[in-house]
Amino acid sequence: MPLESGEKVAFCARQAEFTRGIRYHVYRLIGLANLKSVLDVGSGAGVIAEEIGARSSSLVVGLDREPSRGQAHLSVGGDALLLPFKGSSFDGAVCHFVLMWLSDPVSAVKEMKRVVKPGGWIAALAEPDYGGWIDYPDEIRIGAMLADALRAEGADPALGRKLRSIFEQAGLKPRIDLSPNMWDVEKLASEFESEWDWRFRLLGRSPELEEMKRREEKAIIERKRVLFMPIFWAAARNRGQTFNIQY
Repeated sequence: MPLESGEKVAFCARQAEFTRGIRYHVYRLIGLANLKSVLDVGSGAGVIAEEIGARSSSLVVGLDREPSRGQAHLSVGGDALLLPFKGSSFDGAVCHFVLMWLSDPVSAVKEMKRVVKPGGWIAALAEPDYGGWIDYPDEIRIGAMLADALRAEGADPALGRKLRSIFEQAGLKPRIDLSPNMWDVEKLASEFESEWDWRFRLLGRSPELEEMKRREEKAIIERKRVLFMPIFWAAARNRGQTFNIQY
C-alpha cells in the first residue's frame, strides 16, 4: 500500500531507528569524520543525510527523485542509475535500504564508484533479507506477508544476501557483514500497537492480518514469540582495494 508523503518521512525515520547501530559501526570503519564530501544516494526524506551532516563536517549531498529539504545537507533530484555528477566528485557515497528498490543495483553501485574519488568509500549501510526472517510460532507469517508486499511493489526482499555479488560485479572488493536483529519479548510487547499500525498501513486490513495480530499478541503474552530479521551491510574502497580491518 503506497504511503502518503508525511507517512514516508515517518517510515524512513522508523527504519533508521532500527539500523542505527549498524550505521554507526560502518561510519567508524570508513572513517566518516575524515571524509570531506559524502553522497547519500536515494536519500528519501533525508534522515541519513541529516545524520551524516550532524556527525561530521562533511559536505553532504542527498540525491533522490523527489529531493527533500534539510538543514545539514544539500538535496538534488536525480536517478541512482545515472548520477548527475562528474567522476571523482566525492570522498564517499552511501545508500540505505535503496538497492532493494532498484531494477539494476549493480549499475547503481558502479555509478557510486564512478563519482567517488580513488581511495574513497562506497557503502550500502543497510539492506534487509526477508528470506532470512524467522517468525515463531510458525503460524505467524508476518515476514512472508511483508516480503510478498515488497515484491508486489517491485522490490527485492532478499537483496541483503546479494550484496557481495553486487559489489564485486561493480568492480569492488567489499567487506560484508550482517546484523542479526532479534526482537526481545519486552520490545515486542512495548511496540506491539505501533508496529501493527505500520503493518496495517503497508499491507492493508484483512481478516487474515487481523488473525495474525491476535496470534502474535497471544504468543507475546505466553513469551513464545520470536522475530528475527537479518540486515546486511557492505563497504569497499574505490579502485577495488581490499578492505582489511585489524581487530
